[in-house]
Amino acid sequence: MATLTRVTFISASSPSGSIGHSRNKCRQVASSIPFLNSLPEFSSHAFHARSSPSSLTSLPRTRYRRSCVSKTEAVKVLSMAKSTVLVTGAGGRTGQIVYKKLKERSEQYAARGLVRTEESKQKIGGADDLFIGDIRDSNSIIPAIQGIDALIILTSAVPKMKPDFDPAKGGRPEFYFEEGAYPEQVWKRKAEQYLADSGIPYTIIRAGGLQDKEGGIRELLVGKDDELLQTETRTIARADVAEVCIQALQFEEAKFKAFDLASKPEGTGTPTKDFKALFSQITTHF
Repeated sequence: MATLTRVTFISASSPSGSIGHSRNKCRQVASSIPFLNSLPEFSSHAFHARSSPSSLTSLPRTRYRRSCVSKTEAVKVLSMAKSTVLVTGAGGRTGQIVYKKLKERSEQYAARGLVRTEESKQKIGGADDLFIGDIRDSNSIIPAIQGIDALIILTSAVPKMKPDFDPAKGGRPEFYFEEGAYPEQVWKRKAEQYLADSGIPYTIIRAGGLQDKEGGIRELLVGKDDELLQTETRTIARADVAEVCIQALQFEEAKFKAFDLASKPEGTGTPTKDFKALFSQITTHF
């Protein structure tokens, strides 16, 4: 499962004093652009959101020497601003791909990664934008989360296989959980429900069997309620899942959606390039 959230701009700092007519004019400009309605007020000093661990708000601090900015200037600034995206589970096989793809698109994104250990950090380059933390310890992840615009959650757990299971004999593997623990699918589902109820924009991707194969060369399929399990198409390349995660950040059609994801076998169908159309097929919200 991959989960994305977009951190909304919910709090702004305002300079002391009043700039009278100029501020009113700026409000008129902002209200005429739908996306700007969610941004802090424009002022002669700066516009930015106050960042704190609780509000998780962020906007690049861009200073202006004019008393106001025009609609054209505002749109230009927004188009130039990068989105800061944190990938949890960046040391995992899918997380590494997402983190790398974001880094390759540095004109659009400022990538961050969250890993569990120093070893994992060094394994994927050891850059300063890689943070070490444990999602079970909220204080440990504050530095990674502060100032982000979006979060791609790829954190997973490795279940423990029953000691008497012999993979050489075939059969379905069985797992066990320590006292007080729950199967991974249970807590993932609880996390999905919590996110869906939060009101924060999200995208929940429930991928099929993950394969370590090249991405971008297959037709992708979306479904709901495990309907894809009734077909022969039950797998997908990790690279394709990573691409869908990033594409979901760009389209309104992906917001407040939850869906199953798989792909047709290589060589059949048409490789998916239009992600807006792909997300438009989805109607389920959880």
